[in-house]
Amino acid sequence: MMPNDTTNTPAVPVQTTTGFGQLRSVTRDGQVWFVAKDVCAALGITNTAMALLNISSTDVHELRLVGQRGGRPSKMVNESGLNALVLQSRKPAAVAFRQHITAVVMPSLRRFGVYVAGQERMTDAEVKAATTERVDRLVMGTRAERYARIAEDREKFVVEHGRQPTAKERYFLEKP
Repeated sequence: MMPNDTTNTPAVPVQTTTGFGQLRSVTRDGQVWFVAKDVCAALGITNTAMALLNISSTDVHELRLVGQRGGRPSKMVNESGLNALVLQSRKPAAVAFRQHITAVVMPSLRRFGVYVAGQERMTDAEVKAATTERVDRLVMGTRAERYARIAEDREKFVVEHGRQPTAKERYFLEKP
């Protein structure tokens, strides 16, 4: 999670293309954070501060950006915060997205435990191939996250204890 950081070196924003146009974003600790003002403008939300009040505080952070005037940090939202803002918007594209999520994606997740983009137009073989590919990506992603967590836990152990963990200690560090 990205801490509210107003003292470190300013972040360099990049343009990220979304379904709602180009938005400035920053990647920190592997997570993408979007400039909330850009998101709100793209969604037709005029009061960014009010819109952010309806979003979980874990999804909103402040960060200084390179080239930013006034010295005040920018409010940033993660993917969850971006989706929360989209669900608040009355812009036609946002309404269509919300309807798709509530009418197609969520019912599929509830009924089958999975949703594949475009599944309503796929053959059985295409759905099976798509889900197999996604399962493989999920396994690889969770494995990478687990290995990163284990490496981080080992590093913390070495810092705290001044030595490498024993085989027994490694077992407990590496347990999922």
